[in-house]
Amino acid sequence: MKFSTPLLFATLASSVADAENRGLRPRGGGGGGGRGGGMNGGGGGKKGPPSPERLQAKIDETCPTFDCNDIETDSLDCTLEERPARPDFSSMTDAEIEAFKAEMMAKKEEKKEQIMNCACCAGYTAEELLGGVN
Repeated sequence: MKFSTPLLFATLASSVADAENRGLRPRGGGGGGGRGGGMNGGGGGKKGPPSPERLQAKIDETCPTFDCNDIETDSLDCTLEERPARPDFSSMTDAEIEAFKAEMMAKKEEKKEQIMNCACCAGYTAEELLGGVN
């Protein structure tokens, strides 16, 4: 069976429009923003660095109850490190991958604590903290 190019595109466009009208995402990931919007639509499962606005909202929510009693603000290091590059997992064993993930989760928790200490106890804003990182 032979299809002409215009007929093929018209059929595809109709199929996509029909899927969108039923609240379905077309195949291939497209999608417009929002959470889980697909490959280039804003979701897709990968999280990037937080926006200053999102981080500031979290700081504003957490700081009123954050305990700064044991924090020496004079000795705080409020310079955040760059996000490490993702390694090539294809050459790693399962044990190496798990060890790497555990190390990254520990570093993530340390960074979270550093951000809260600097924001809540030393008065830094999210924008100041993310200055050279984001």
